[in-house]
Amino acid sequence: MLKKSLYKIAVSAAFVVLSAGCGRQLQSFDYILDWEGDRISVDLTFSPGGKDTLVLSYGNPEAGGMTDIFSWLRNIEVEGAEYSVDTSSGVVMSLYAFDRAKPVHVRYQVKSTLPDGYSPRGSCLMDMFRPDITDDMLYTNGFNLFMLPADEGVATVRWNTTPDYPVFCLYNPGKGTAPFSGKTSDLYGTVIVGDPLLTVDTLVLDGVSNYLVTALRNNPDYNRSEILRYFSTVYPKMRAFWGDRDTNSYSLIVFPFRNNTFEASGNGFANGFLSRYDSTADTLLTKARAELFTHEIGHKWVSSDEYNRWFGEGFNDLQTAYMLVECEMFPPSLFVDYINRYFVSLYNSSLRNIDNQTVTEDFWNSSDNTWIPYWRGMIYGLYMCGVVEVYTGSRYGYVDMMTALKEVKDSLNRENFIDKMSAFIDRERLEADFDKYITNGEDIRFDVSELPAGLDMVYLENGMPELLIADEELFRSHWRFDR
Repeated sequence: MLKKSLYKIAVSAAFVVLSAGCGRQLQSFDYILDWEGDRISVDLTFSPGGKDTLVLSYGNPEAGGMTDIFSWLRNIEVEGAEYSVDTSSGVVMSLYAFDRAKPVHVRYQVKSTLPDGYSPRGSCLMDMFRPDITDDMLYTNGFNLFMLPADEGVATVRWNTTPDYPVFCLYNPGKGTAPFSGKTSDLYGTVIVGDPLLTVDTLVLDGVSNYLVTALRNNPDYNRSEILRYFSTVYPKMRAFWGDRDTNSYSLIVFPFRNNTFEASGNGFANGFLSRYDSTADTLLTKARAELFTHEIGHKWVSSDEYNRWFGEGFNDLQTAYMLVECEMFPPSLFVDYINRYFVSLYNSSLRNIDNQTVTEDFWNSSDNTWIPYWRGMIYGLYMCGVVEVYTGSRYGYVDMMTALKEVKDSLNRENFIDKMSAFIDRERLEADFDKYITNGEDIRFDVSELPAGLDMVYLENGMPELLIADEELFRSHWRFDR
């Protein structure tokens, strides 16, 4: 089996953000932060308004399967209300019996939870989803720092005491620890990093400042130039492909593990992505890391909830292979190599035919189980691409399929996937294929007459498919932007 050295995750929200609607004034939540070496103290102030109760949420057990979130919080104090805490799923604090004449203060500390000398082998979940706060490094996800309301509110953040080194806050990109004013939801899917070697480079695209954030340990000038070249090549082409006119900045954060030798891992956010990596490497822009970076940037346009990771991860990996060829980062041969690696991984897994419900429920319980949606979803996406071509007489293909699905990515499920795809393929065929290959996890038996243009396939003696380029000119003409 191929060694799985990269870990790709899209962080999903653990609570629902509600619209204000009808001009209702949003409640204000003011956060004051104090860095104290191995922890950050948070002082949250808000006015209860006309509410009898208010619920604050902290942490996300769905991210990395971290179940001991409450142990990260220290010295909780509440002034101006009574409260109870439920730790069965993250940390949920219910506040009530407000003194309506006074603001409510919630004070707590977030303690670093990566022990000194921590150096795991073969895993990076602790490094990705636990706070790491020390005299010489700061790393935390927003949901591991801020207690946040279930309903959308107005948020301000002010650092009273800052670390003794540069800091980059994804919720306030390019502005360091300057005061922030925005929405409470801005503080959930975000990340904060700090390091004595932290550098921030600005890349202006279409008049918008985007940021490359690095804290590189080896040959920093060389590494920064390579990553800048990658970012300035791939990100504009991905925006063009998706017709993205977003005027918000996007940040690519490349931040080292403290001691972990795991090659690289990533989290995708709405306005950027973070990659953590083994800092002993000579350069960051290995082939595997280019795949990881492109996958995580792709989550800006291809994502899903935890029940449909076959799309959010698997279809995103298909677009990763496509984009790297289109941007001339990879030759066409590496497109089929990329997919063939997934065939090898899936067919050698003892869980290759596990059903989608079990994959969802046991996602964090084993390495193979975590990777099944990536492998299966990418292979299913390739299969669907070929079927679209056949059913439409090659009038439509990969680009059209992905553009249609982008419209429902934020609410994608079996029903609206089939609704969108039925613009190209017979609904009865779609339903039967989906239930066999995604719901039940059966092996996809490709018909070579239904492969995307320019590709061929053979079956090895053990029954494993192997993808080939049969006609490179036809392949290139099919997998391109200019249709």
